[in-house]
Amino acid sequence: MAVTPPVAELRRRLGVDGARGEPPGLPGVRCLPGPDAAVVLLADTAAGAAWARRRGEVLSRDETERAARFVFPGLGESWSAARVVLREVLGRATLTPAADVRIRVGEFGKPSVDGVEFSLSHTGSVVLIGLGDLPLGVDVEKIPEERTVDQVGSSFHPRETAELLGLPAEDRPGAFARVWVRKEALHKAIGTGLSRGISRDYVGTGTVPGTPVAGLRIHDVALPGMPGHRAALCTTVTAAVP
Repeated sequence: MAVTPPVAELRRRLGVDGARGEPPGLPGVRCLPGPDAAVVLLADTAAGAAWARRRGEVLSRDETERAARFVFPGLGESWSAARVVLREVLGRATLTPAADVRIRVGEFGKPSVDGVEFSLSHTGSVVLIGLGDLPLGVDVEKIPEERTVDQVGSSFHPRETAELLGLPAEDRPGAFARVWVRKEALHKAIGTGLSRGISRDYVGTGTVPGTPVAGLRIHDVALPGMPGHRAALCTTVTAAVP
């Protein structure tokens, strides 16, 4: 198995070390400020749509076939663009041609490659990628409508549900999205996905994320110019104990 390089080396390979925040040759992709334990990249596939279509040959046959199965073509195009960006990023991180990156899927759907720990999330044209040398997870979501908050919020940890109900109605969707992305990032870092359930871990609705799992730390990720979205990162700080 390939040795995973430290985060500083990953930044160098991506071309985002020092003051440079945009990896060269990746239109619409920028590196976000964050903890030293990870590299967090934000991509707008709408901005890089033409480039992503030209680079479509890096996708595997399975990826191409999956994109073609989307009922709405626009969704398939967004999914394909996100995978192109992911492959290009992983290729640089592992010093491998993008088309030759072998992405495996684990028991609970967690993807992995040799040579780097990574996590991917996307909604519409917004893509978030986390890279590191220890397990991590990322998630990005659009702030939902009030009816989603009403339907799902009661399934959160009891303390989170109570916190949501205690907020003014106009503040609940944003707080709901904050809880959701924290949980998703946590579950991805653990490797279980949502099979772990959304009521088990308390991550909180406030500005400071909870720390429900020893060895893992949740970070809110600021998305400049995107007030309608929320994002989170979960990093490994010691050996995690689910």
